[in-house]
Amino acid sequence: MQNVTGLSFTAQANVTYKFKFYIVYTAAATATGSRWSISSSQAASMLHYTSTYSLTVSTITTNQGLTAYDNPTASNATSATTGSNVAIIEGVIRLPVTGTITARFASEVAGSAIIARGGISHVEFEPLQ
Repeated sequence: MQNVTGLSFTAQANVTYKFKFYIVYTAAATATGSRWSISSSQAASMLHYTSTYSLTVSTITTNQGLTAYDNPTASNATSATTGSNVAIIEGVIRLPVTGTITARFASEVAGSAIIARGGISHVEFEPLQ
């Protein structure tokens, strides 16, 4: 897994946050799949999230009920296009100490690039009170 450069936020200790990472990405080939997740510099005391991302032009991969960093552990098999795919990772998290939450990804094929597009991709987050 690799960090998505520039897509992270700082979560304060003992505050529950809702978050949504919206990532536009390219694939070296449509036969190259990917997986999308999050990680943090700190262990979570509470974490629940989903991730969805392109599979074909008419289907997506959906991972529900994720409760650990860097899940899912396997990539899907394809990407919808080479130039414009979308991954969305959203959920809630609470850290016992202040830490950084970062979007992460992996390519299914070693040496076949998956690249998040800067300037389009973004993260939204806010504390829940």
